[in-house]
Amino acid sequence: MGCGQSSAIQTKPTIELSKEELDRLFKTFDENGDQQVNVQEVQSLLQQQNIKLSVKMVQILIFCADKNSDGVIKRNEIKLLVHTVSDLPAMQDAFYNLVDRDGKGIDARELANMNEKLNWNVQMPPGKLNKEQFANIIVQYANQ
Repeated sequence: MGCGQSSAIQTKPTIELSKEELDRLFKTFDENGDQQVNVQEVQSLLQQQNIKLSVKMVQILIFCADKNSDGVIKRNEIKLLVHTVSDLPAMQDAFYNLVDRDGKGIDARELANMNEKLNWNVQMPPGKLNKEQFANIIVQYANQ
């Protein structure tokens, strides 16, 4: 379940696109025509728009928009990807809430689960992480 699917975030998409516009946008992202959009394709298109994000930050965007958790964006997920990119503060909150499964702060088990899904190696400091601590750790890790 992606960040936009979390019950912790209930925002309306800030950009309204028609089905035809979403289809064109998906084709633009899908550079190799395999009917799915991966990290490299998202990062490439964002860079063309002068939006420079690290690979790890793009992984978070995809994680948040990936409804079926297969690690790529399919045609039916493109609208959520657009929403995620257009509302990064909401994405940060949703990402935290998605990782913090019990709503009591992120513990070592929850961070390990995130690391496994994203193939990351974020180290857990002592105790539980609140939103601010989590955001700081993720930003540091994503910009390494």
